Amino acid sequence: MKFIRIKFFSILYFFSSQAFAHAFDEKYDLPLPINYFLWGAAGTVAVTYFLAILFLKLPIDSIRKNEPLQIRSFTFSNTKLRFLLLPIQLCFLSIVGGLLIIGLTGPQNPLMNLIPHVLWVNWWIGMPLLFMVFGNVLQLFSPINTLFNGISLLFKKPLIPLLKYPSWLGCWPATFLLLSWCWIEVVYPNAALPRYISVIVIIWLITCTSLKIVFGKDCVRNHLDFFAIYFSYFGQTSPFYYQEKKAQGVAFIWPFKGLLVNNQPSISGSVSFVIAMLSTVLFDGLHGSDAWQFYEQFLIKYVPKLLDLNGYVAGVIGVFLVWFVLYAIFLLSCVLNLILCRYLYPHIKINFQIIVKNFAPTLVPIAIAYLIAHNFSSLILQGQNFLALLSDPYQLGWDICGTANLRPDITLIDAKLTWYIALSSILLGHVISIWLCHMTALQIFNSRSIAGVSTLPLSLVMVIYTVISLIVLAEPLVNG
Repeated sequence: MKFIRIKFFSILYFFSSQAFAHAFDEKYDLPLPINYFLWGAAGTVAVTYFLAILFLKLPIDSIRKNEPLQIRSFTFSNTKLRFLLLPIQLCFLSIVGGLLIIGLTGPQNPLMNLIPHVLWVNWWIGMPLLFMVFGNVLQLFSPINTLFNGISLLFKKPLIPLLKYPSWLGCWPATFLLLSWCWIEVVYPNAALPRYISVIVIIWLITCTSLKIVFGKDCVRNHLDFFAIYFSYFGQTSPFYYQEKKAQGVAFIWPFKGLLVNNQPSISGSVSFVIAMLSTVLFDGLHGSDAWQFYEQFLIKYVPKLLDLNGYVAGVIGVFLVWFVLYAIFLLSCVLNLILCRYLYPHIKINFQIIVKNFAPTLVPIAIAYLIAHNFSSLILQGQNFLALLSDPYQLGWDICGTANLRPDITLIDAKLTWYIALSSILLGHVISIWLCHMTALQIFNSRSIAGVSTLPLSLVMVIYTVISLIVLAEPLVNG
């Protein structure tokens, strides 16, 4: 469930449990049959695989050093960094506090309150794109980190974790929470109610801050806080690489090269989280498609006792089923990778865990492409409401910023432009993933021939992903 539906030729938005933020009332007739686009996109991804084999020739030693290829870097002392960041951190924390107050005390109509727009559009869609640009340095402005640091100052010494986090849990809890968050966004009808959102955010802030005290700051950020993990993967695609070792600083690197850097210990469940990033957006698209209706009819016929009138159970099963299928497909491609390598190159000693762990981050560009393809129109059109609501958050006739009478310009984007942006982002995301996949194989095997063979199964999976994602996008948008 997306809480606002974009209705072309009208500036009115309405709240409905059957609405989708990236759905259009206007249909677009493709200049060519949809099959042409599908075959063209699949062919482009396939050709990219062969081009990577033929022309991608990076210095093996440089990508095996476990560090990004830096263009330039600079560092800050901890004292200077703390002095520069403190005012910004307090400002962000104040903004979050103000939004929560508006959510609790302001108008409870989701269209008239600021916090639903900020949460579901400006933050959930827009923030990952900011991480793509500025990198994980934005994690320093997290309100949760500010609260934790403030508590540490009260004790006048660094807080020592009270308990040791079970390593076997890894970030599996974060995966479960991300899938649950997707269910809330897409299925749960109260996801747009301002007071409900505010209560959920307050609970989350208190819970994460408490967990940081119990298990430690880094443990929560890397294992439990699914927002931080989700945004950090987007941040690894940025040309800004945040270094957090002996000296804190920022290095300028080639975009997406950060996904090849493995400077953290292996975390159980990290692969499942990357797959969840893909499945959440894909589930959003499937939920409004004919495939979802077929799925519900199947449940009604064979397992009617599991269903409810609101479709909550069907949604829970659906979101985890999509994740499970994508996870199984990825693991199957890694199994085929291992079989091919051991059959053709018996001297290669590689285990399954290394293949899975190293190839999973190469799927992140696809997750980014899905996000842009599904939500670009929502970000552009619905995001404009933020300025009007910011001037009059309580709907009392105020005009604080001079934008109270601003109305969304629905001519900025139409179904045609949305289709081509979606097509381009899906195609570009898979192309980048192919190149990252091949560079990862070079890093693992130190051989161009073995890298070419090992990446074939995952490349075929990416071709399948391309076709499926375009079909899901095209169904509600075009008449093909």
